Amino acid sequence: MIRAVPWISAGILFIAIWLGALHSPFGSFPAAKMAVLLSPIVIIFFFGIFSLSYIMYGVFTFNDCPGEDEKLKKQIEEARKGLKNAGYKF
Repeated sequence: MIRAVPWISAGILFIAIWLGALHSPFGSFPAAKMAVLLSPIVIIFFFGIFSLSYIMYGVFTFNDCPGEDEKLKKQIEEARKGLKNAGYKF
């Protein structure tokens, strides 16, 4: 919940600024009014691009741990043996 507070605060601030710009007089500037109307869609689009890039970067730079899979399999087998000795059946 604590990590969400800055995002919620930024969202509320953006909505307040957007609503203020939306209801301000843009009588002689129809292009400006259209830009204000489309700004949430553009921001969501760029946020999606940023999120996708961030996830792809994390996937491409994920550290490989050679040999760790064998250690994990060994620990699983040891745990199964311990549980069988304790009376569990697999």
